[in-house]
Amino acid sequence: VCPKNWDLPTNDQYTNLQTKAAYTSSNTTTSAPSSFLTNGGFTNGATFYQTSYSHFWTSRTAGTYAYGSRVNASSISVSSSYGTTYGGNKYYEKNIRCVASNGTATINYDGNGTTEHPVTGTTASQENVEINSTNTQANGFTRTGWAFNGWNTAADGTSTAITAANASTTSLATLSLVPGSTITLYAQWLPQYTITYVNNCQTYASANTSCTTTVSNGTSERKIDLTNNPSIGTETGTLAAYNKWTLTGWKIKGWSTVADNSDNTNTEYGVGTTYTVPAGSGGGDGITLYAHWVPIYTVQYDGNGSDNDSTGMGSTNSSTELKSVRHTNVAEGDTFDLFASNFKKAGYGFVGWSTDSDAWNKLTDNDATNDAKIWGPNEIITAPAYNGTPITTLYAIWAPAEKTDPSNPSSTSVYLQGWTGCSAMTATTYDTTTGKLAVAKNSITALTDERDGNVYTIAKLADENCWMVENLRLDNTPELSITNTNIKSDNSTLPITNVYNADSSLATKSNYLSATSSSWCTIDSAACNDQSLLNTTNTTANITPSQTQSITSANAHTSFNNTIHSYGNYYNWYSATAGYGTYNRTTSEPTAGDLCPAGWKLPYGDTGTSGTTNIGGTKGGFSYLDKQMGGTGVYQSTSVASNKWRMFPNNFVYSGIWSSSSVGSGGNDGYYWSASASSSNDAYYLFFNSTSVSPGNNSYNKYNGRTVRCVAGS
Repeated sequence: VCPKNWDLPTNDQYTNLQTKAAYTSSNTTTSAPSSFLTNGGFTNGATFYQTSYSHFWTSRTAGTYAYGSRVNASSISVSSSYGTTYGGNKYYEKNIRCVASNGTATINYDGNGTTEHPVTGTTASQENVEINSTNTQANGFTRTGWAFNGWNTAADGTSTAITAANASTTSLATLSLVPGSTITLYAQWLPQYTITYVNNCQTYASANTSCTTTVSNGTSERKIDLTNNPSIGTETGTLAAYNKWTLTGWKIKGWSTVADNSDNTNTEYGVGTTYTVPAGSGGGDGITLYAHWVPIYTVQYDGNGSDNDSTGMGSTNSSTELKSVRHTNVAEGDTFDLFASNFKKAGYGFVGWSTDSDAWNKLTDNDATNDAKIWGPNEIITAPAYNGTPITTLYAIWAPAEKTDPSNPSSTSVYLQGWTGCSAMTATTYDTTTGKLAVAKNSITALTDERDGNVYTIAKLADENCWMVENLRLDNTPELSITNTNIKSDNSTLPITNVYNADSSLATKSNYLSATSSSWCTIDSAACNDQSLLNTTNTTANITPSQTQSITSANAHTSFNNTIHSYGNYYNWYSATAGYGTYNRTTSEPTAGDLCPAGWKLPYGDTGTSGTTNIGGTKGGFSYLDKQMGGTGVYQSTSVASNKWRMFPNNFVYSGIWSSSSVGSGGNDGYYWSASASSSNDAYYLFFNSTSVSPGNNSYNKYNGRTVRCVAGS
């Protein structure tokens, strides 16, 4: 009903008026243009908002509905939905205002293909469309090997662009059309690189045909859009999301450029790795990748003659031969963390895990060609190839305690106390190329603690020092003296024992440790820190852990068990330092004594940074050992840096921490005391988890229970 060359306003025009109207304002009032009267509107003959609002139709419709605008003295509102009170049924009665027409134009669309790469489909022209208030058509063209990337007024894309990939919602206002004109919009295209995935399971599992069916939402292609700029020829795509096929008993190890890569001689990309599109690739280029299937199996643990074979690492199902503690869904090339050992064997030290039950004899014989692979108790390993059976067994490897007469097993044990054999041993070396530790024939032995008869595996590590590579298990039974413990006197004046929850029979003896299992002190004070506390849960409990861990869902070490024999005992710092580490001690200089066997000592620790004494960076310190293994000596946030500490023969474990009457983080974190304090409340310790390590640089409450390793110089 508007006069010629005038139009019913669009939603956009009312919105433009809303944002650009010349309102005046004061502290309390605003006013709309006075020409917009508050005349209300009608619906089914009933007046609404008669004196508060004016209602106006816009030109936008939706079926039996139309959109509208609502105006009062302070605002202009435009309907975003025809169902609001601003719009409504077309039979409603609303006011009309007209706006001068911008004129019309004709828009044609060109697919913009080439002879080599033609286009198919059509996109309809738009004739006599209103300038500045009309959207482009949705693209109807297709071009094999190319992705639509909007329109441009020039075929080569050098003029005015409408760049939205779905340009059906893009206004023509950016084109500044002349009334009565005709223009052509040219489709713009990005070349696509196509990765085609081939199921390929018949190559590896020819007897099975069900693997040809994809799972829900499966896809066999991925198209990567490239740009016209050759310098961006390295756009990447992750291959993990395209592992869409399932095959019972098998899984995809990677994607190969040939159908049969069972000998692993051709290029292969791991599932989840990044594929880089070759530079210079164009539309229609691509690669075909074939799934490389490998059989899956279970990994479980055997005590290999331990004293608790049947219970140490879970019970065995008599029909399936599966143990309750195991790793499932394992395939060649997978990486996962091993479980720490809960096996015990009197007279032997635990060395590590191996698929060869005779690995110790092969490690210590005179044949350098037959050494079997040994892993640390919590080491990250790469799964070995499938051995033809559904179960792969890792055997506990044991080192017999040294005897004074090696030919006579009944002869006297060689004790840690007074031992001088470190200088004759060969230190492990760290290979910066492979990231592995090399172990010599004489790098490892096992010695006995004369205080309680416990046997510990000993290794000469990369810092040229000999370390206990098992956690200290000393409890409150043996009496401590200058001849068996790293102390400076018979401890007659050192307050090793006090009456805090101590065994009453030991309360009057100064040379014993007092023990507690449930009332651990948790206060930063001299009263709490200057008393001897230890917990022996790990060494006294004969537990039967139960954990089935699928390596595809989480790290295998997580939540195995908080109480495992190899975790050893937990000591507060006062106990770990044999009473020398009091509340008032604040220096990083090592304490005068500790709980280590005579001739051994707690490792050093400190911040590891310049400007400090940096005792931890000297031989015998955690930081120093880290540097000898290619580390920085300070905090490192990588799984590689952490794994060095858990790697054979270092064999540090996720022993956790005793705090608030219970073990925390067992199976997740390792905490080891140093001989160095940082303040009245805190002392330094080694910390690591699966992704980071702080080699003696962390410090925290002295009253917490942490584990202990001892070191002896060569």
